[in-house]
Amino acid sequence: MNEWLRNSHLESEGIDYEGQIEEELPSLGSVTCFYNEEDIAGETLERLNEAAEQSELYETVYAVDDGSEDNTAEIIEHYAEELENIEFIEMEENTGKFGAQKAATDIMDEDYWLTIDADSYIQNPEDIDDSLMKFDQSDSAAAMLNMEAETAGDGLISTAYEKMQNLEYSMRKGIDDFTSNGNESKIVTASGTATLGKT
Repeated sequence: MNEWLRNSHLESEGIDYEGQIEEELPSLGSVTCFYNEEDIAGETLERLNEAAEQSELYETVYAVDDGSEDNTAEIIEHYAEELENIEFIEMEENTGKFGAQKAATDIMDEDYWLTIDADSYIQNPEDIDDSLMKFDQSDSAAAMLNMEAETAGDGLISTAYEKMQNLEYSMRKGIDDFTSNGNESKIVTASGTATLGKT
């Protein structure tokens, strides 16, 4: 990358980053925790690595094996050796999702973290940089990302699933608003399949 960003795909309405040197730009690391996910771990890591390759700000995919009893750890280790953006973290025993995520955020050097479930992926990698730049200029500490279900066709089942998912996110947002106790609260809650936060 050039020292000064020119003709970058980061350009977005309302964001003035022209002239910023590379060191001043925010960086992003994602955290995905795996527990007995040998069937999907490989595909998830390939998609996340591809998203990181398409981004100028998304630097590292932290893949945490949370004490799996199957071959998940071996699969993650293989992909970490083969793919440049994958960082493998192995927990000796199952600590639960929060413990595994904390193990990754404790060691990451990036400015922001993005948690992504093991069965999810970034559908539009080209939007990562614009979104992160906007978030970087806000006062928010965390944000919940609305995930879109990958369903087959436009039939009744697909429509019903999407409505159920929208209802779930609406309810979670209501709970988050209630527990946050207004703008002056020191408590940050962010539910969802993916959460973006400041390190």
